[in-house]
Amino acid sequence: MIVSLIHLEKVHNEMRSSNFYPQNERLYRLDTVIVDSSFLSATTLDADTPPCDPYTGCHRRALPTEKKCSKKCWTLVDLLMTIEYMKTFDFFRHLSHADKKALIRHVAIMCTHLTVGFFSYDKKSDVTIFPDGSSRRKGIFSEDLELERLTLHGVIQILRGLDIDKNEYVLLKALIVCNPAIEGLSICYTKELEKERLKYSKSLMSYVLSRRGVQKGPEAFTAMMAFIGTLTHMMKRHK
Repeated sequence: MIVSLIHLEKVHNEMRSSNFYPQNERLYRLDTVIVDSSFLSATTLDADTPPCDPYTGCHRRALPTEKKCSKKCWTLVDLLMTIEYMKTFDFFRHLSHADKKALIRHVAIMCTHLTVGFFSYDKKSDVTIFPDGSSRRKGIFSEDLELERLTLHGVIQILRGLDIDKNEYVLLKALIVCNPAIEGLSICYTKELEKERLKYSKSLMSYVLSRRGVQKGPEAFTAMMAFIGTLTHMMKRHK
């Protein structure tokens, strides 16, 4: 499970660094973006036992490209890449159109913050950086920009405090996607997401105990689950 998630994350990062330069957010309506199979399916054909099964030939699509400009709109790029990441999970294909939209609206921003934050954390940066080396801000915020400070740089500090590694990160990210506690989600799909969430939760707990030991493991696991709550709170304030 972890191996396949690590591979999926590798492809996700490669997509972030690709020649995909979306410039006009009006061209990307959620109703149309979620219809096709994931762009990631074109580059993950060598994955071992993936957490999903979008990799058959009939689902493959070429990587979308747009005319390259001098600067990427990272907010749009990362949101679109997060949606593509979510679409690779097998359960996502079975959701109704309305449930897909509900799930994306609830967790896409959370996943994006986590992805951007971990990339910066993994690069040993104290501020948010992007694959092209750019940074949205330099870490100086006025009092009325507390939410921006938390979303841009606070996530990095939380990850550092958790001393999280890549295996824990990819499992945590999968847990965020498999969120059954979404208002308006169909009952049948809620049960499916509960099963998926339990699967990744058990895997995360097992890995954390293995890495940190029985004394530090449970506390670390609890802190990681609390971090999901922090991201949920940030998402609600972001709306």
